[in-house]
Amino acid sequence: PQASVALTVKEKRDFSECPELTLTMAALKQELGNEGRLLVRYSGTESKLRLLVEGPTTAVVEEGMERLKKAARADLVVL
Repeated sequence: PQASVALTVKEKRDFSECPELTLTMAALKQELGNEGRLLVRYSGTESKLRLLVEGPTTAVVEEGMERLKKAARADLVVL
């Protein structure tokens, strides 16, 4: 299973300036291991942060996505 979301952001800040998002990404990558993947990037043409989570079960994917969205909102102005 996978889930993807595009969050509209006020500005595209470097991920090094987003401690909550960086920590959450690292934790999720470790938890998923070889059973899933994570993709977090800015759109090249729009003011959007794109999030993708793949994992072994729908519950794991949904929980991971919620954690990523919460972390993004902690570090970025999401419109």
